[in-house]
Amino acid sequence: MIKFLPILMLSGCSLMIGSFDPIEYSYVNRIRTQAQLVDCSKLNVYIMYTQTLELKNYSQYLPDNDQEIALVNDLYKLVDGLHKIDNPSSLLQSKDEYN
Repeated sequence: MIKFLPILMLSGCSLMIGSFDPIEYSYVNRIRTQAQLVDCSKLNVYIMYTQTLELKNYSQYLPDNDQEIALVNDLYKLVDGLHKIDNPSSLLQSKDEYN
């Protein structure tokens, strides 16, 4: 449960930031819902990882979205860390993937 706390908090942050577009908010809602399942199985972590990667890729191209991009990048780093715990071979990937 503690591992998923920052993910749950992201949706609270999104309520304070009125500039999320509907697609971006949909991604956040899906990730939050997945985290609320409190299921740390490899499958669930992988689903959150792919959803967070989708959100990161989508958000980076929205204009005037710097605050949200920073939040999404932090979320991605957190979920990517969980994913790497379950998939040690992914630790071999390039270290500049967060840029």
